[in-house]
Amino acid sequence: MKHLVWLILLVGIGCDVETVKDTAVEADADTDADTDADTGADTAVRDADGDGFNSTEYGGWDCDDTDPDVNPGAIEVYYDGVDGNCDGLSDYDADGDGYDSAEYVGDDCDDSDSTVHPGADDPVGDGLDSDCDGSVDPPPYVDSYTGGGYTVYRLPAEILPDGDASSWYQEACEAVGMSPVSCDPWGTGGGPVFGTTYDASAFGAVALPYFHYSCNVSSGIMGLTGWDNIITYHNPYSDDRGVCEEGCTISGDPVYPICTD
Repeated sequence: MKHLVWLILLVGIGCDVETVKDTAVEADADTDADTDADTGADTAVRDADGDGFNSTEYGGWDCDDTDPDVNPGAIEVYYDGVDGNCDGLSDYDADGDGYDSAEYVGDDCDDSDSTVHPGADDPVGDGLDSDCDGSVDPPPYVDSYTGGGYTVYRLPAEILPDGDASSWYQEACEAVGMSPVSCDPWGTGGGPVFGTTYDASAFGAVALPYFHYSCNVSSGIMGLTGWDNIITYHNPYSDDRGVCEEGCTISGDPVYPICTD
């Protein structure tokens, strides 16, 4: 009789253990399923357009979560009215200078160049309207000639200063972004190759090829162009006033510095 009682108890206990195990497994499965479902739903809400970027409404960087082409990794297409890369900057300022294009009701007269905009420096004589005030500066020269592989420019007339003018000539050309000129007596393919008595390299001069401009450059350029009263280098260390005008005579008239770029 005792053995029968024990058997009944053991069978009952075994059934309870199995029931508990089954219940735990089912509960764990339900929890995992619920978690997966919640996570999937949460991701879908945060990145509704599926472009890999969460919406700004959920702490992400996607400024339009309805359009997969709009996100922080997109390439910006300017002037379409859409902030395609979500950088928050104007869609009408392609050069990024802080001014919208004049073609789209802005003030930037050249939206491809960040140095051109209202308030920018506008160097005199560069031929550009860098500050977008509507006035284009005239070029810094009054005439030009191209030959022998170079272009030379005749600057506006100026009064030659008293004393040595070699540095003055250099500064006149460099003020407009150019270089003064001298002759190249020994080279055959163009400068800068100076002879020992014609070396104007200390003044930033470009040696023009003698086979085209001759080796008195002022005389050579005069013969090619008909320009009078022009200033070049010849021998800046021995020429009168350090520069050469019309065969290295100094007329006293206003002179035209000759420069090259």
